[in-house]
Amino acid sequence: MAQLRLLSFIVINSKKSDLHDYLGGPNFIPTYSHAVTGEQIPITMGHEFSGTIIEISTGVTGFQISQKAAIQLTIADYRYSCSACKRGLENVCYNGGFIRLSGWGGGLSDTICIPAKLVIPLPDNTPLDIGALVEPLSVG
Repeated sequence: MAQLRLLSFIVINSKKSDLHDYLGGPNFIPTYSHAVTGEQIPITMGHEFSGTIIEISTGVTGFQISQKAAIQLTIADYRYSCSACKRGLENVCYNGGFIRLSGWGGGLSDTICIPAKLVIPLPDNTPLDIGALVEPLSVG
């Protein structure tokens, strides 16, 4: 899988969803091996974040080291084994989840390593705190 490693610093948790899972959970964090990430409790949370690309795997194009990026948090089964993903409906993947709840780290991690298709390049002049707002302002 083509991946990028990001240094994640900026976290905006307007929904307090991490706090709900921390205090009353695990509600969404898998207590067994997640179908896509293979991870389970303990997982590093951190909702709504942006970061700086620090490593690019072989074969990934369109990104640069030190480039700022926002993150699409939706995880799908990129092997396309579920019927929703086969139809291009990754947002309703039967095996899916979310970065920070299902694995691959979150905004409170020192770094995260995620598929390149989940990385949204930001213009150089975009502050990381504004980049962290891409995800919450994109959902209705």
